[in-house]
Amino acid sequence: MIRVAGLLLALVLCACGGPRATWELEVVRGDPAEVGEALGQRLGPRVSVLQEGSSLTVEGPAALMLPERLAPGVLSLWLAPREGCEACVTLRPAATSDERAPVRVRSPALEAALEVVEAAASLDAQGLPVVTVELSPGAAARFAQLTAAHVDQRVALAVDGAVILAPVVRGAVEGGTLSLSLGVGATEAQAARLAEVLRGPPLGGEVVLRKSRPEDE
Repeated sequence: MIRVAGLLLALVLCACGGPRATWELEVVRGDPAEVGEALGQRLGPRVSVLQEGSSLTVEGPAALMLPERLAPGVLSLWLAPREGCEACVTLRPAATSDERAPVRVRSPALEAALEVVEAAASLDAQGLPVVTVELSPGAAARFAQLTAAHVDQRVALAVDGAVILAPVVRGAVEGGTLSLSLGVGATEAQAARLAEVLRGPPLGGEVVLRKSRPEDE
């Protein structure tokens, strides 16, 4: 079991009725058709996504909240070298992460995408929000192998390229179940949002919000 503090706020899904709205998005990385299809699967049946060139038009409940930027929504594992290296990149900390500064890591990632088969939000024994993540059997085996191979080394666990936590590995993490503790100040709603993103399909690209408007404009 590994405990992780912080989260990357991605999106809020609402299955409620009421007014509807339209959002205009631009795909800035990835294939627009593939990203549009993945976004539609992530947002659910009450939302429609139309793709034209690099533009996506999303129509759905006005209560749906989209951030200014949407990214894949996947876990990744990186190695933070003991000393500087030429093949390193800087990962930013997640908005509510306990990490206070960007983290230098070796590129490419140890594991660029850890497949998540289930993610659920709850409260721990101290009443703090947590997201329990179950990795696929293949991802669980790779995670155990990688942590076993890097004992006493610092690694970075990131969501959408933003560091949640950069712990020192003390032993192999087996079983494929991770408990992501969001820390003091986090809310149950934030935990639910992160779980929703991790359950959804990877976008395969990056999308920027250009404009939003109510349907009756």
